[in-house]
Amino acid sequence: ELRQVIDAAIERLDEKQRFVFVETEIKGRSYDELVKQTGEKLGTLLSRKSRAVKRLKAMIKEYYKED
Repeated sequence: ELRQVIDAAIERLDEKQRFVFVETEIKGRSYDELVKQTGEKLGTLLSRKSRAVKRLKAMIKEYYKED
């Protein structure tokens, strides 16, 4: 059940945030690889990942909030 919640939360991320999160956390790719692939600056990718993690934490926290 938790896996479904996490997958659904990842799908709700902004496309660019989702891309960086999935590529680094799930596929295990390095930021260097992503910089070369996308042409984006490292800082941009790091910022997107940071926002993705914060948003995921907030979405998952909502799921576990007790009524």
